[in-house]
Amino acid sequence: NAVGLSEQSPVYSTQVCALPNPVATFVASEYTDTSVQLTWTAPAFTGCRNAIITGYQVYMRQGSNAYALVHEAGPAVLT
Repeated sequence: NAVGLSEQSPVYSTQVCALPNPVATFVASEYTDTSVQLTWTAPAFTGCRNAIITGYQVYMRQGSNAYALVHEAGPAVLT
């Protein structure tokens, strides 16, 4: 270019993925009036080849109310 040579820029690639499948197993246990323990395993199909699940969103609904996001975090342990 008119300014001169420079170091090469990094190359990034992207791919369009489908939505992942729902979690493979889901268990709600140890529930009280104010808490519940949720456990699950990651889905077998993550949306596209070599895709990594980076987090989960947990929604809750009470009665006929709308669903509300109650937790959003990485794939390990939600606190």
